[in-house]
Amino acid sequence: MAEKLPPSPSDTSPFRYTAYLLRLWPADAQAGGVCRAHLENPRTGERRGFSSLAALVAFLEEETGEKVLPADGAGGDTAAAPR
Repeated sequence: MAEKLPPSPSDTSPFRYTAYLLRLWPADAQAGGVCRAHLENPRTGERRGFSSLAALVAFLEEETGEKVLPADGAGGDTAAAPR
């Protein structure tokens, strides 16, 4: 009789595994941006554009259900914290 394995963490997490192709490029400094981003889901072909890294992070937080907070309070390294 085959042994039944417990579910992997991805089976019980609030979101499923997703891969994205990420493109970053410098934004127009006069427009007030540092960089722009573009995500593409290679499985579905869905594309999303972001006018800032903050918008990209907000989207990823929504997708994963995790909030990214600055570890040092100054926007340096980040650590994931549950919402």
